[in-house]
Amino acid sequence: MELGDICFDTWFDISIGTCNLAFLNHNPPGWINNYDNSGDRTSGYVIHINVIIECNDLFNLRIMKLRKLAISILLCIALTWGLMTPVNAANLSDRDRLLKQNVCVSFLWKVCDLQGADLQELDLTGANLTRANLQGANLQNAILQRARLGGAKLQGANLQGAKLFEADLNHANLMSANLSNSELLKANLTLADLQGANLTSANLIEATLWGANLISADLQQASLQSANLEYANLADSNLREADLHSFYFREFQKPTNLSHANLEGANLVNANLRGVLLEGTIMPDGSIPDENTAL
Repeated sequence: MELGDICFDTWFDISIGTCNLAFLNHNPPGWINNYDNSGDRTSGYVIHINVIIECNDLFNLRIMKLRKLAISILLCIALTWGLMTPVNAANLSDRDRLLKQNVCVSFLWKVCDLQGADLQELDLTGANLTRANLQGANLQNAILQRARLGGAKLQGANLQGAKLFEADLNHANLMSANLSNSELLKANLTLADLQGANLTSANLIEATLWGANLISADLQQASLQSANLEYANLADSNLREADLHSFYFREFQKPTNLSHANLEGANLVNANLRGVLLEGTIMPDGSIPDENTAL
């Protein structure tokens, strides 16, 4: 049966464990006339509907589900808190794990905390220290060949004389770190932060310093032959007597790349720049050489 213009609304009420559901008709029962789109008259009978549902059991079931949800959340929080390692300076368990397993990484809430740790002269060849906290750590003369230090925090760390041959230091924070006389041959320092770092007499031959921040870094007498310094920021750095010349031997060519690097304000007194690529490089006086320029 077709019904014409049945107007209704709903309301939902919970009181003393009882749920009431009603469809209320605003018009009294009776026949009414309607007109469709063609203009023909149609008739329908208005009805009144009242539905009441008792739902004490449904209400109690929802309360039980809410309680279970709350308990589950509390258990998850307790479990997560129990798995968290307290963050203490020079955490002994982290140091012991590094010495035994050659691994100490930071991941999610787990922090490898070696801040201020004494690791001098240790053999950590191939160690995995990804994103580890090594701020202020003493790594003097440590052996870190092929070590994985990507994203590590090494601000103010002492790496004097450290052996970092082919070490991975991409995105590492080495602000104000002491890397004097360190061996960084073929090391990966892509996008590393070396602002204010001490790199005097450091060996950076064939190292990758793409996009590295070397603002105010001290590179006096550093060896940078065939290093990739493309897009590196060397503003106000000290390159006095540094060796940056490109390596050429018969058919083998390995140029030092300073293309698009920023050398504004840098000290290049007695620096060896023979064969260095300087395309788009900002020179100490602020000038930019022509394309494909090589000294």
